[in-house]
Amino acid sequence: MKWYISKRSQGRIVDHDLAESLAALAAIEARLDAISYNNTQGTAFRIIGNWLVREEILRNYLQHIFFQTTSDVTILIPGFPVHGATKALYYLIFGTRIRADISASAVFFRSNMRVFYNQQQMTLWVARQQQSPEKLKEAMVARKRFSSISGFRQPKVLRQDTAANPPYILEELVYGRRFGQTSDWEVLADKVLPCLFRFYDHGSIRHRRAAEIYNADWISNEIARLTSEVKWKNKWVPLLQFLKASEECLSMRDETIPLCIGHGDLGKSNFVVSVNGNFVLLDWEISQELPIAEELIKLVCQHPHLLHSLLPYVRRRTEDPIAMPPRRQFLLATLDIISGMGKFQAGRPWGTKKIKKWLCLASMLIAEQDC
Repeated sequence: MKWYISKRSQGRIVDHDLAESLAALAAIEARLDAISYNNTQGTAFRIIGNWLVREEILRNYLQHIFFQTTSDVTILIPGFPVHGATKALYYLIFGTRIRADISASAVFFRSNMRVFYNQQQMTLWVARQQQSPEKLKEAMVARKRFSSISGFRQPKVLRQDTAANPPYILEELVYGRRFGQTSDWEVLADKVLPCLFRFYDHGSIRHRRAAEIYNADWISNEIARLTSEVKWKNKWVPLLQFLKASEECLSMRDETIPLCIGHGDLGKSNFVVSVNGNFVLLDWEISQELPIAEELIKLVCQHPHLLHSLLPYVRRRTEDPIAMPPRRQFLLATLDIISGMGKFQAGRPWGTKKIKKWLCLASMLIAEQDC
């Protein structure tokens, strides 16, 4: 494995060792017949946050913006981290350079690794230490079950090896644009949500006591700590009202909540609108059983108006006589996510912004609950 770093500005790949990650990718890539592995000179990448992006991609991206030429760069990489010529030019000139003998166009390093091979129209997903082969097999079962639900699709699996070290999945690369236009949310509410809930029903929804799922004491302590570190905004509900409502929500007693086999990371970054207008749902590798509200809350945070479309669906699946009301289920899921954000360190700008976004959602849920 040949690689080196030319450090021209500060850059970092988080969560695990860069050399180890590149070596894992190269080892898997060497076993894939579909990929022409002939990068004897190596490929130049730039570090962009948690990404490695091929220099050629940045140049083509700039050419596409400045000269409006035909380019597939902007649509072939879901979640592409550069949005504008200034950022692309900055990273191309000043970003930390890495050279490695992998033929990927872009690599996303985090707890898992996602690699895009544009020329071969493939995506390679590599499981890291956090994902056991058993969990990955369960996720693949859920993925197969979802494929039987009509309405929108998922990328076709070309090859998988859940017993390899590390496990990996090779799937088709979806052509399309990023999800997020105003019309996309309308389609999501009208057409996609019925498909999702058919999938949840097909996997069987069961009820469990909320107190068995959520650690109320820990959540309460973390909420108190984080709210003391974040500057409270006037447009939110008053802090004392927020804390009181949070404590009431966490007094779960014997209330139950519905659980489902879900996607596990249902956010807009995992939706792609394909070239023919269909929705494609990516990244099923962490599919698991979880509360329905926890499954859907990321979408609500990204588009709060979606809550009013979701409440009837959740209400119809909350038939237990001691079940928690749907709006409280969403508030509880929001508080649980906020409590897990201690690692973001509220004093750091990027962490504070994310915490405030979720605090704003919790404040909105409390305000509407009191109406």
